Amino acid sequence: PFNPGKEKYSHSEIQVSEPSKDETTKTPISDAQTHEQNNCPILMVTAGDKNVETYANLVSVNQKAYADKKGYCFKRYSENLAKDRAPYWSKIAALKEQMNQTKEGQWIAWIDASAIITNTEKSFEEVIDKHGGKNIDLIMTNDPQIPINNAVFLIKNTPWSKDFLDKVWSRQDLAYSGQGKCRPLCHYEQEAMTDIWEGNPDANISFEYWYSVKEKKTKVIPNTVMNSFYRFSH
Repeated sequence: PFNPGKEKYSHSEIQVSEPSKDETTKTPISDAQTHEQNNCPILMVTAGDKNVETYANLVSVNQKAYADKKGYCFKRYSENLAKDRAPYWSKIAALKEQMNQTKEGQWIAWIDASAIITNTEKSFEEVIDKHGGKNIDLIMTNDPQIPINNAVFLIKNTPWSKDFLDKVWSRQDLAYSGQGKCRPLCHYEQEAMTDIWEGNPDANISFEYWYSVKEKKTKVIPNTVMNSFYRFSH
């Protein structure tokens, strides 16, 4: 139902046209009061700096149209929010900011700047209802090549989720490609999330915390449910 990829994407069922300057720069959802007044069932968040704006401007039209259709709120960042890190870390910076601007219990859907919605009839609520459960705060998907692909995932605004994002953000050793643990190939924040999920030593977490992640607070579901991608891109 949701078709992303770090850099590759396919045709969307929604008609995508060249957006106007106003369409690509406005960010109507920016503070807690607006979120709560709108009572958003889902807040969709995306980010991409000038290096990806050629396709991100087009894809955001598709994403915003889907959000409007479903009655979701939509927040797009058009800059690198992680000033001292690779732009991929904007994902975590954006989510941390929105966690502080939305009410507790709000479900947030992260969606990469390259992710196109190809089935607009499906909803994030369906994924939450089927795979969430009352104690689940994070719903991610697997990948044929790696344990987790975080191009599209759902995270609930809770104290646990904030702490999880802080632990991911603490991985300064994954800040830039070619340094620290980012050698020879780096997946940045995705690698940090994977290390926590797998309980790898680099994550620097206790067994008890790893157990809570693995068995209590997160669910990893098939990528075909909400994070599929073009057949030949992976």
